[in-house]
Amino acid sequence: MSDHAILALILFLTVGGQLSFFLSISKLKQWADEIATGVVDGVAVSPRHRSMSLWTTFMPLNFFVGVYLLLLAIGYVLLAQSIADPNARFLGYLIAGFSGLSFLGMMALGTMQLIYLLTVLRGTEKA
Repeated sequence: MSDHAILALILFLTVGGQLSFFLSISKLKQWADEIATGVVDGVAVSPRHRSMSLWTTFMPLNFFVGVYLLLLAIGYVLLAQSIADPNARFLGYLIAGFSGLSFLGMMALGTMQLIYLLTVLRGTEKA
């Protein structure tokens, strides 16, 4: 595969990956708000339902998005290694680094959100 084809593939994967990432982040924010407030589509839900939503919808998607970013980063590195032109290879590595940093950020933010939501749910159970 030519350098241009590999670079085009990296850029295509980046655009597609970012679109799916942003859609997933939007859904995660919606679910976090619903779990924190206890209101889903204008209807109050029980603390048990909120806890179940945390563990069966919010956390699995959060984990999936983080792993997805890590896999993208690894894939970008593997693709970039095949590029002969040093400038194009650098761009591939740069995109891989960005995806790797996004993975780390996702794991850190996911952990922070989990702690926050557990704290909110514990406060709800005591009330």
